[in-house]
This record gives sequence, C-alpha cells and structure tokens, in this order.
Amino acid sequence: MALRHGGMPRPIALDTLFDLASLTKVTVTLPLILRLAEKGRIALSDRVSAYIPESWGGDKAG
Repeated sequence: MALRHGGMPRPIALDTLFDLASLTKVTVTLPLILRLAEKGRIALSDRVSAYIPESWGGDKAG
C-alpha cells in the first residue's frame, strides 16, 4: 500500500508516482563529499561549520 499525501492508502500500481526530492540531496552531495575526502581536501570528521561558517548554531545536539 502506498500513502498519498493527505489521502488514504491505496495499492501501488505501475503508474504510482513517488516523491524523490529528498533523495537528490543525498545522491548528489555524498559522492561529492567523498571525492573531496579522497583527494584530501576535507576530512570526514570535520564539522560543516569549518567550511560553511554560517551553518553553526543549529538546534540539534552534538
């Protein structure tokens, strides 16, 4: 069963559409980050704020 946005569940069909917008962030960003790490330009243990200063101070712990 597939959940429709704001609707009732319905069976998945061949023409069922899925929202993939959130996957774009991962499928584009992750390979680029890994390539930069492979070339030694960044370290995976670095904080994002080391490269994007305005990203600090979020509401997530850690």
